Amino acid sequence: SDVYQNYDRMRMHFYSWFDKKVNILEEKISQTEPNLDYVDAADRKGEQFCQFHDVLKNSVRIFLKMRLLNCSPTSFEIKILCTEIIDGIRKLVAWDLNNNLLLPFLIAGACVYEKDDRMMFEKAYEELKRYLKSENLTKAWNMIQSIWKSSANHYHENLADIISIIDSDVCVF
Repeated sequence: SDVYQNYDRMRMHFYSWFDKKVNILEEKISQTEPNLDYVDAADRKGEQFCQFHDVLKNSVRIFLKMRLLNCSPTSFEIKILCTEIIDGIRKLVAWDLNNNLLLPFLIAGACVYEKDDRMMFEKAYEELKRYLKSENLTKAWNMIQSIWKSSANHYHENLADIISIIDSDVCVF
């Protein structure tokens, strides 16, 4: 009917507008650079801050894609971002400020679905555990595992609903 066609056009227009706004936000996040005024960018600390900034950027991008755009955890882009986060965490595991890696670890860990990716996160957890003696690391790992268990029984096209399970628990960080 005409009413339904009008509704459908409005719905498509809204989602197109929404996707465009989220993509603009993601592009702005991707183009940010760390403020290294107080650290020499050429030394080791500068490299670590740049690496940490990239890990945070990728974490926010994953969160936007999974939470707002309802991307699938098996999409190629999500898998690449998760891999980049884990690679960054591994490079920063012995960093003085490695407590700051917990939130990116939690976000990326909550978004992986396939067994190989989960094994990669288990290895990263073991590495973090060696360098970081923190109850928050254990809490983050327990939250990730609860998300994995809740998605084990059936395939989730998107994990936005599962990620919302941990929304209220993230305040521990």
